[in-house]
Amino acid sequence: MVILLPIKQTTSMIQIFKSELFWAAFSGIIAFAALLWTPLGNLIPYFRRRHLQRTLNNERNFYKQQVIRNKPDDDMVSYLSTVKNALQTIGGLSNEKQVEIKIKLRSLIEELRATHKTLVESIMPFTSDDANWFLKEFDIINQKLEALWKTDGKYRHEVRTHCGDVERLANDIVQILNTRTNEVPPNQIQELYQISWSMTSADVEIIVPIMNNILNKIKVELSLIASAISTGSKLRAIRLKEKYRFETDNLFQQLSEALDKMNELEMKL
Repeated sequence: MVILLPIKQTTSMIQIFKSELFWAAFSGIIAFAALLWTPLGNLIPYFRRRHLQRTLNNERNFYKQQVIRNKPDDDMVSYLSTVKNALQTIGGLSNEKQVEIKIKLRSLIEELRATHKTLVESIMPFTSDDANWFLKEFDIINQKLEALWKTDGKYRHEVRTHCGDVERLANDIVQILNTRTNEVPPNQIQELYQISWSMTSADVEIIVPIMNNILNKIKVELSLIASAISTGSKLRAIRLKEKYRFETDNLFQQLSEALDKMNELEMKL
């Protein structure tokens, strides 16, 4: 049913719509609404970021109260101990004045550092205390992890320690020092021999399995986080991140401390 308005009323409404005063008032209302909505629109992302950060903080505090009960991997402990002893030996030789030995010691540090550096850099994004940074950089984190492998699925040469090279460098240094037995403490030469012996089987039995285990686990965690992000569950993504940070905290600390020691020794050489 169509309702017809009286001619006078229709005419009045048309005049209102033609009135500059009406449109000025209407424009003012729209402008005020836009002015009001702009700060509200800016606040929504702010509160979302705050909520994500609060989730990270709560998860971090929760895990700080937990105790890691997982039995440490014997091979990992053995390898880290070997590297620690190697660094102590290198530290004892850091004042060596012979240029050839210094060059070989730097090369030895570089070789020992490769695995540590790769693992520290791969785990480090999980240690971030900034939830929004982690989500913003997530794709880059994924790309950096994928870049560790060549197209044939093997690690790129520079991303891991090669025990054959460690053994060769240690033996080279021993040979040089053996020509100066009156100047070099016998225990330092013996310790260098120990580095060489310890590394004989580490390449296949320790280093590659350790890296495979850690990096493949990181791949799985990143895949789970990517799935959470793609479904809009950023809070779940942050919880997964914090869970893995907790699981690798002890390992990360050991690797980081050793890496810092390597950097320190390299500067002394």
